[in-house]
Amino acid sequence: MPLGLAFFATIFTSVAAFGCKFLEIQLNSETLSAGFWKYEHPDLGCTSYAVGDDSDDAPIQIAKYVGLLASLLSYACFACLVATTFLVIPNKIVKACCITMCVLPVLMLTLFVSFASKLCRENLLSNSNTYCVPDSGAVLSILSFILWIIVAVSFRQLVSRRTQKENTDINYGDEEEVNSAPPNQSGSKSVIVEVMTDAEGTKTTTTTTTDAKGNKIVEKTVEMKNNSYSEDTES
Repeated sequence: MPLGLAFFATIFTSVAAFGCKFLEIQLNSETLSAGFWKYEHPDLGCTSYAVGDDSDDAPIQIAKYVGLLASLLSYACFACLVATTFLVIPNKIVKACCITMCVLPVLMLTLFVSFASKLCRENLLSNSNTYCVPDSGAVLSILSFILWIIVAVSFRQLVSRRTQKENTDINYGDEEEVNSAPPNQSGSKSVIVEVMTDAEGTKTTTTTTTDAKGNKIVEKTVEMKNNSYSEDTES
């Protein structure tokens, strides 16, 4: 789900930032739609501003470069989501994506600073029939704001579930490794036999048995020419 929502959020962000219909300005019977980089000309359609037209309009300048930043970050987040879907990426990159997704809604709201520009302020003061309202680009900006919040929450939950699954698989693998340990590591006995024969022909056999708990049982058998005896000691 985050990937599909991020796709639409990225498209909405780009259209709001670079389109020519963010502000709708109506002066008497004339209507003008304007964006941050372009405006809608009655005859020419979506047209770029002439050089210097908005150079002294601070709100438009702020919205212009905030929109540019938001568009670039949205493409980066979408690429991160695509990579996360098919690849295993480092946790640092995942955290950076989560932080960026939380910043994008703030940037989308910042675009509305453009309503304080001369395009709206001077026209509103000059004529009572003039008004400045959100156009389609502003609506897309609000939709993008909502979508990026949903994407950020969904992506965080997806990463958490994936991390829990990986930790569970690791623990299960460790348990299997312990259960499948060789018998000599999981509780079998260890037996050491030593045989010594002296010059008189007396044969001494020492058997040391170590159980799983580390207890040692030593059994010594002495065989002489005429008889034999044995003794046990435990430690």
